[in-house]
Amino acid sequence: MSSYTIQYLPTGTRDLYTSICSAFLSNRNSIKISGSQNLNEALGVLSRCLLDVPTAINFKSELSFEKTLFEQMLYIGKLPISVSRLAVMKNELNEKVNQILLNPELKGCKCDSEILCFIYKHIQSTTEYDNAEVVSHQHPLSHTAYGSLVNQLSVCDGNAKGMILLCQKLGIPCMGVDGTMNNGGHSWVIVQCNGKWFHSDPTFKYLLNGSPDYSHWLQSDDEIAITHQWNRAAYPICSHKNTILDSQIISTSVSLKKDQIGMFHNTYALLPFELEDAVLVESIPAYQKILKTAIINKNKIIIVKFNMSFGVINPELYLNLFERMVTEILSVSMEYTYKFYRDHRILIIEWK
Repeated sequence: MSSYTIQYLPTGTRDLYTSICSAFLSNRNSIKISGSQNLNEALGVLSRCLLDVPTAINFKSELSFEKTLFEQMLYIGKLPISVSRLAVMKNELNEKVNQILLNPELKGCKCDSEILCFIYKHIQSTTEYDNAEVVSHQHPLSHTAYGSLVNQLSVCDGNAKGMILLCQKLGIPCMGVDGTMNNGGHSWVIVQCNGKWFHSDPTFKYLLNGSPDYSHWLQSDDEIAITHQWNRAAYPICSHKNTILDSQIISTSVSLKKDQIGMFHNTYALLPFELEDAVLVESIPAYQKILKTAIINKNKIIIVKFNMSFGVINPELYLNLFERMVTEILSVSMEYTYKFYRDHRILIIEWK
């Protein structure tokens, strides 16, 4: 149960939120409610409860009402898991969480941003997205923290619950977000870092040759709204942009799997003054034209700024295009470094 969520819920649904969360904690799926409840409104509250109580691994996002002359009951769907099996699963989840909390890297974290970075990286690097569940709907545990942390196979709400559970254990204020992306249902997390609220979506990722991407780590409302939609009135305002300079995030060197070049350098940082003259890129053809001119003229530094129409920028896509054009035009392999400034959508490529 999240005290932070309650204050953003409509007054008429707060008691229902508390009742459902309490039922989860006592493993009950029936709740006596007073007054009339709208089914869609109750389903929305149930979704928030499932995110905020990530240990409720045997409950489903399904409910029904039963009204008699004297009372009204709400029944929440449950997975067909026996009491003994549920006890084993909860113990496995608890052991996994404790194992993660004992990680030396986490022990070395000195502030909220470092702790949140560790959690975000852990979910991204250890959990596979369950594409089969999206199609078949036969893997209900992929919607749970158990799926994310123990099975390491989950979908968006499972990843969100895994992140929320770890944040709760570490005392970091957080809440689940029930929204949409690409016209489909989607879940992620709002976390508090150094007293400010930010969005973090561990599912929405691009793996840069095995290295987690931070394009949806500690984002403001305006930043994440490029790809995500949610009822802003039901959540805290996230108005601050992430300008945290953290060595865990600023520098990540990784080896390319391809054989054309050796390695590159990925940087998320504040914008230095010399980048003010970056060339604005409004389309892929325009980017290709800039690359072609620079490669033919052997300009060793390329600085471009991507138009907002590109949406979320995955640097690897544009680096791959650069690699191919160098190979096609010069017929040679080479080494290069790059820096990507997320907040400013600027990519710098420096090659030898």
